[in-house]
Parts: sequence; structure tokens; C-alpha cells
Amino acid sequence: MDASHREAAFHYYVNCLLHIPMELEAFHKEVHVIKQLASSNNININIDRLIHTKRTCTLLDLTTSLHRGGPKNKRLRWVWSPY
Repeated sequence: MDASHREAAFHYYVNCLLHIPMELEAFHKEVHVIKQLASSNNININIDRLIHTKRTCTLLDLTTSLHRGGPKNKRLRWVWSPY
């Protein structure tokens, strides 16, 4: 399995961790399990930073109704109308 696929799996784990309501003790236990999985699979990824980044983005999204925007390299497309 490619390294990027392995990292994507950890992004998925953290995303699930942040969207499933749980008590603080259970949250810390799950973080420990995710860190142990990364360590045992020789994946060099900072789980704490990943959690912080995703949590911050989620909380910032809740503060506004405006769209943050998509990828910067997305092409602008035009639709021609006969009117």
C-alpha cells in the first residue's frame, strides 16, 4: 500500500474521531490507539497536529455561513445561455 494511502487512512480516523461524540477519557484513549497504529505501521505523521488542524477548521466553519472556498487550482467554467 502506498504511503499516501496510509496517511489518508489516518486523516479518516481523525475525522471520525472528531465527529463522533464521546467522553474526554474515551477521546484520549482513541487518540492513543491512533498513535499506536501509526507507530506500529512506521507512519511518520503528527497525530496531535492533525487533530488540532481538523478541529480548528471544523470550529471555524461553524462561526460563519460563508463558504470558505474550494481548492485554489479549480478552473472557472462558463455556461453560455442563448438569452
